[in-house]
Amino acid sequence: MAILGLARGPDPLSFAYELLAETNNQLKIKIQQLEGLLGSSSTEKEAAMKQVTSLTEQDNQVNKIFQSTKVELQSVIAKLEEQVTIERSKPNTLVSEIEKLKAVAAEKSVLESHVEELEKTLKKILSSVERRAQKCNCCVCKSGRTHLKTAGRRTYC
Repeated sequence: MAILGLARGPDPLSFAYELLAETNNQLKIKIQQLEGLLGSSSTEKEAAMKQVTSLTEQDNQVNKIFQSTKVELQSVIAKLEEQVTIERSKPNTLVSEIEKLKAVAAEKSVLESHVEELEKTLKKILSSVERRAQKCNCCVCKSGRTHLKTAGRRTYC
């Protein structure tokens, strides 16, 4: 196993587990070595105790890194799940909007057709009014008012 941070597995969590396992193994080896040295001199015992203390501190640091990485990954996972939920809802929203637009377009088409019919009817009515006005010696001005013709001339609005 490489030193802290040099070798990474497929993800940080597995790297942290791997690092923790290696540190624990090293600690066990040092404890076994320490037990073997119990019969040795006090300076060797002190050196071994320092190594054990150092490895214990390293183990604690690795545990802290592992816990903080775990919390960070859980936070990232929660954010990504929220984004996935939002992204999955977008197609449904778009389909709903498309359906609304289709309904509006159909309604507009019906209204346009109705307006065309009304314009045709209005033209027919205006034409009919003009014919009647001519028959009864009147004229229809642009404002739609009907006036009588007097002495061969028209009065205008």
